[in-house]
Amino acid sequence: MPMPDDPLPSDPLPNEQGPAEQSLEQLLGQLADVRPTDQMMQRALDSARDAVSVDSLEHDYAINGAMLAQEIPRSHSMFRIVVAIGLTAAGIIGIAAYAINAVVQPNSPNPNEEVAVPQPSDPEPSDPQPNEIVGPKPDSDEPNPNPNAIEIESEWGSLVGTIKYLGEAPKARMINNVRLQQVCGNKNVLDERLVVHAENNGIKNVIVFLRLQKGATVPIHPSYDATKNSDVVIDNKGCRFEPHIALLRTTQTLVISNNDPFGHNYKIDTMANQPANVIVPPGKKISFKMGLNERLPTSAGCNIHPWMNSFVLIKDNPYMALTDENGRFEIDYLPVGEWTFQFWHESIGYISELELNGVVTKWARGRVDVEIHGSEENGQFQDMGSIEVPTSAFEE
Repeated sequence: MPMPDDPLPSDPLPNEQGPAEQSLEQLLGQLADVRPTDQMMQRALDSARDAVSVDSLEHDYAINGAMLAQEIPRSHSMFRIVVAIGLTAAGIIGIAAYAINAVVQPNSPNPNEEVAVPQPSDPEPSDPQPNEIVGPKPDSDEPNPNPNAIEIESEWGSLVGTIKYLGEAPKARMINNVRLQQVCGNKNVLDERLVVHAENNGIKNVIVFLRLQKGATVPIHPSYDATKNSDVVIDNKGCRFEPHIALLRTTQTLVISNNDPFGHNYKIDTMANQPANVIVPPGKKISFKMGLNERLPTSAGCNIHPWMNSFVLIKDNPYMALTDENGRFEIDYLPVGEWTFQFWHESIGYISELELNGVVTKWARGRVDVEIHGSEENGQFQDMGSIEVPTSAFEE
């Protein structure tokens, strides 16, 4: 910048570029001499002047754009309006495009003039989005470049717990059906309506899911993106469905395959989505899109072989889980805060009567509010502990 005692630099000649220190305010003042003919042009120029304080790559482009705008002939009034609007947004691409137009216009004062437009050697990093997850990798000493962004370790947590049968574990039962043996040749099909681990009393196939009010949404961790549009396959094999219970997101595709040497049909009684009742020939697959959220698990079965039954939970978010053979469930990367979860089992519906860590408790309609903490407060996992369901809950 010139010192106070130095003379002010003169305006650039038509064929030379002004000094690098020339401000966008001066250039816009010269551009304003074109005397805009309508209110839109004036507002655009006023807004563009507000951008002179921006100290960025876009500022440099705006300066060069203003220089080029001075060379646009007055007969092209539309160019003046578009250039002014481009300066308002300080858009790199827009300014560069009109720079090219200004150079190649046949009526330009000096079409051979070479105009310098800054070309960055490396692209400028974009600002992180509000919910973007950035930061150092685990076990890294690298500082977080955006401390206001969501960090996986502190803004997300996992919910875990174990659901058990309170009392003597019932023995596993096999389906006793003459047609099953005659048609399928399978004498060892398990009755999966209630499966309890013989040693630790864990209850298999309890569904645990996040319950949202109608119209409510929940942030979804990007780790779920990998399966967002994947297929969820239910196979007909040995006259049973595998898996017995499936969890399906509304963005995923439900695929029913048949590996048996004879045909099955698949009947699913959805409420929000269109119900289906189709024949699945041997060796074939049929696909369904279920794009609407279902409030509760939906029953499905085979009318040809009536002992075949299954359930599908269809939700518009990935926060749902099934208990394994030990009765354990886990829902990963839940957003921190208080959320309502619902517990459901096909034999009894809502899990309402229970003992939570030895304390007799009732959950209305199987619902319970749980506070999810990040690692800074309570570790990554929020453990509900032992959820024991009494024998009386399963009695008909």
